Order: sequence, then structure tokens, then C-alpha cells
Amino acid sequence: MAQTLFCLGELARARALFEQGLAYYDPQQRHALILRYAQNPAVSSLSWLAWSLWLLGYPDQGEQKIHAVLTLAQEQNHSLTLGRALAWASHFYVYRRDESAAYTQAEAAVQLSTEQGLPFRAAQGMMLRG
Repeated sequence: MAQTLFCLGELARARALFEQGLAYYDPQQRHALILRYAQNPAVSSLSWLAWSLWLLGYPDQGEQKIHAVLTLAQEQNHSLTLGRALAWASHFYVYRRDESAAYTQAEAAVQLSTEQGLPFRAAQGMMLRG
């Protein structure tokens, strides 16, 4: 629901739902959630929340969430989750006009995705790197 509201431009409502979803997240269940959704839903929710904060006029808070996304994704030891987090972070920095950070995250996404055989994320990273 939160992603749909985000796409409809209902950013404040989306933000509230992303935050609510994160409040329900149980790190002890992360392995079961990754098996079910092929990624850690907390990483996804934090990524969308970062975008919501950016678009609501809180870029610094959004960047704090991107840092949380990357930290959480690195702790998961799950390449799909980390690849998604790196790509989302790169996108965020592109819009923030931080070319260095955008390139760094894109390059990390390409490297990880190439090593792990994730062609979609590798292509996404190459696009962002460009």
C-alpha cells in the first residue's frame, strides 16, 4: 500500500505506512522474510522511505535512511538485498547531485552483481555509473 501511495504522489501517507511497516519488522525473522520475498523487506521499506523524505523536502533525513539501508543490507549477507540497496543508494545520490557518492554506489552495485550473477542489477549499476 505504501509503494502505491508513493507512486500516486501521496507522500505523507506513504511515509507513515513505510514507518509503520518498519515498526513491525522483526530482525529475528529476516531469513524467513528473505526466503519469502527474495529480499529483506526492511531494506526495501527504508529505501522507499528515504525517497519519500527526499521528496517531502527532508533530503538530510533521506540520506540518513540511505545510510541505514546500506548498513542493514551489508549485515544481511544476501546479494539480492545488497544489490538492490546499492542501486537505490546510487539513484538517491543522483537526484541529490552528489556525483561521487552516486558513482561509488553504482560501481559497487556493478561489482557485486557481476560477481554474483545478477544481470539486472549489474545493468542498473552500469546505467547509473554512466
